[in-house]
Amino acid sequence: MGKSKTFVPIDEIVDCYVKKFYPSDDHQDEETINALKSMIISNIEEQIIEKNRSEMLLELDKEAKRKAKLYKIKEFRSVLISGIIIAFLMGLAVNQITDYITYIKTKSIDNSLVRITLAIAGICIIICLIVFFYHFVVEGLKIIGKEEHSNDDKNN
Repeated sequence: MGKSKTFVPIDEIVDCYVKKFYPSDDHQDEETINALKSMIISNIEEQIIEKNRSEMLLELDKEAKRKAKLYKIKEFRSVLISGIIIAFLMGLAVNQITDYITYIKTKSIDNSLVRITLAIAGICIIICLIVFFYHFVVEGLKIIGKEEHSNDDKNN
């Protein structure tokens, strides 16, 4: 069977310690005793923090790496979706331009269809440019801004 651990506040432990090793007499005032207790408690806390510092830093590092992985996955997904959209629309635009080239060579297609073909190609190219500029320029500037902000934090 396991031993049950009871929680004793550090204040009570320090009180017992001070009473045992620094018995009060008429010459010591309560302010001095309280200062001594505060000093002992802060010393204990510093020792505990120093002892557990490497474990805490390791946990913080693991958490930072986990968040970085999640961020990279999110960014990869965003880039992948944008890339697929751009590739699809550029394929449509190239197909429409190929139709126009075929028209120029053979002149066998109706003129009204040529205007529609050029309009579709132009719309596809404009949408591609909008997606490109939004994703790669705006998102890139956000990333650069975050990097500059994190560099400023590191320098301070």
